[in-house]
Amino acid sequence: MHNNTYIRLSRPLFIYAKGSSFKRREVQAFIDYVFDNEKAIAQRADFVWLTPKQLKRARTNFTFAVKAANRT
Repeated sequence: MHNNTYIRLSRPLFIYAKGSSFKRREVQAFIDYVFDNEKAIAQRADFVWLTPKQLKRARTNFTFAVKAANRT
């Protein structure tokens, strides 16, 4: 699945948050929790978890979003 050879009838699951909400510690804590437990969450929901590269990219984007929110 992770090497793109298996095509599922599915789509990615996204978590969206308003940009200004990234200033809030509880929002940051929730998204950190999801990142820290994403494989277990995905398995429990019968989803495909992120690859290490995808998870790193998501964490990086989140870090940038938090920094941008705190500049305003």
